[in-house]
Amino acid sequence: MAGAEDPAADAPPQTRSGFVALLGAPNAGKSTLVNQLVGTKVSIVTHKVQTTRALVRGIATHGAAQIVFIDTPGKMDSASTEAAKHANMVLIPTQAQIFAIDTLEPLKRLLDMAGNPPAFVVLNLVHPNAGGRAADDAAAIAERFNVAVAPIHMSRLKAYEDAPALGQTPQELEPQGRAAQEVAGLFTFLSEQASMIAGNHERMKA
Repeated sequence: MAGAEDPAADAPPQTRSGFVALLGAPNAGKSTLVNQLVGTKVSIVTHKVQTTRALVRGIATHGAAQIVFIDTPGKMDSASTEAAKHANMVLIPTQAQIFAIDTLEPLKRLLDMAGNPPAFVVLNLVHPNAGGRAADDAAAIAERFNVAVAPIHMSRLKAYEDAPALGQTPQELEPQGRAAQEVAGLFTFLSEQASMIAGNHERMKA
């Protein structure tokens, strides 16, 4: 007699989902990063500061993971605080230059007002040949501001510039390229963190 089949074996994988709010100074690359992660243009991207006037939501789904990204204006106001308060985690794009790193101080105060949600700095526009300097910059930021830094950084790559002009994403333009690998790696990291945070919340409720 054949053993009974386990119905869980054929069950579809459980979807992991979460809300990620992007905070940062004007022109920190928040809208660009949302577009790269979502795979389509959902935010206004321009060199004119504070072009994201309202909270813009983009949804990215890869396999069993789904993340809703909330883009915020460059000004750190009550809307940004509310976005951070209600998100599962906060992503803070920043460049490694001193002038950009200094903007993290007011962001830390905003996170305090939002109840200190899980937050990660992601280094943006890193020189492709930075090598170990990117890791050193990440360690310095983590020590100075007591905030975690995502293990994946976004490089200053031509694919990020060329893809939007061609109506494509970096993944479509160069599926095996470095830009596509960075985007995929960051999305995987975020989905794993969202799953862990959601699991912790469920355990706290139990």
